Amino acid sequence: MHRALLLPLLLAPLTASLPSHLPAHRTPSQTSPCPLPVWIASDLEWHNSTHNLDCDPRTLSRGYNGTDTRPSSNWLLCSTGLSRQPPGYGPPDTFSVNITNVGPCRQSNPGSVPPRNIGKGWIRCASSAPVLYFEGDSNNRNGTGLFRVSQQFTCPDSADEDGDEQVKLYTAHGEVMFGLRCAHDAERNATCTSEAKTFRIPVTGFREGVARTVGGEPVWW
Repeated sequence: MHRALLLPLLLAPLTASLPSHLPAHRTPSQTSPCPLPVWIASDLEWHNSTHNLDCDPRTLSRGYNGTDTRPSSNWLLCSTGLSRQPPGYGPPDTFSVNITNVGPCRQSNPGSVPPRNIGKGWIRCASSAPVLYFEGDSNNRNGTGLFRVSQQFTCPDSADEDGDEQVKLYTAHGEVMFGLRCAHDAERNATCTSEAKTFRIPVTGFREGVARTVGGEPVWW
């Protein structure tokens, strides 16, 4: 069994809103030379705060290497790389999901490095490379989410002249749309889970070689 390697996600432009219907699973049109990765998502949870302005609450910067730790609800810390915002906002937005053969995926804004907004962007998955893209709508009780994921895998090839087994490198990619169920508090902060506790992210295509990037950003080939 060959060890899978994580690679950047290949991303296509997305519309501002997600369609309400869920498309049927697609399968690759070509035959894979060896088993494709299997991606099963589980335990998805997304907290989307209406008052998160990318600043940690209860903390005040005291210079490059110092922090004031006195209790307060109005201290301001915006050292996450995002722009400064008014004080008194929080808690952070968070997202978590487990995906087989990819790993636990966790993102917090603020709090993760590099800083990223959650709900239309990359989610960190046990690697600094952008592997999982997530987009979702938490405004209503029933919403829709989108996952796109990409991963390298290897397949056996013919042996070389010394009889040693050779392998070829491939990149598989897949996507799925899924239902979200969201609960809102009095301040319209949303906590969302997937309608199905576990669901499959089908492989929709693969190619020999690695994913390509344009301007440092992954793109669909």
